Amino acid sequence: MASKNLLFKTLIAGCLAFGSAGLATADETESTECERPSREEIRQRILDQFDEDGDGRLTGAERRKARARVEDIRDKREDQRDRAEDKRDRLEDIRDRREDIRDAREDVRDEAHDGGRRDKFEDRRDAAEDRRDLAEDRRDRKEDVRDRREDKRDRAEDRRDRKNNKRSRRSQGGGIGT
Repeated sequence: MASKNLLFKTLIAGCLAFGSAGLATADETESTECERPSREEIRQRILDQFDEDGDGRLTGAERRKARARVEDIRDKREDQRDRAEDKRDRLEDIRDRREDIRDAREDVRDEAHDGGRRDKFEDRRDAAEDRRDLAEDRRDRKEDVRDRREDKRDRAEDRRDRKNNKRSRRSQGGGIGT
């Protein structure tokens, strides 16, 4: 009995921590209020959605389905965060490339401005700056490639994990047909 209460409390805590957006109905999501539902409201939502026999308590199978739903919501949110991070990385790459183009244009303007009569000190300084810029560009591109590969591996791993979780839930009897 105590372990069932603990499991149910854990489920409610998970819903509170990750919100109950996945358990809300269409009418509830249209409200403009930003208030968080109370524990009792969340408990009632869970019971309404997953209590198939209507006894006011979740059986083991019902509890597994509720946990699976919460896990699915977590996975989707994690995927959204990953995609947002990938987008930020791509935007940073674009900014870096634009900065490289601006640097190259500035170098052309500098050469055209003085008619080719720059002193040796300025030539050396500009050449050193150009070498540093090129080295930084190479490092940025290598890092971008590594980031994209890592993101691709992470997404593939997440897909495998979700697939394995669904298989394990089915084998435990938590599937839709039970």
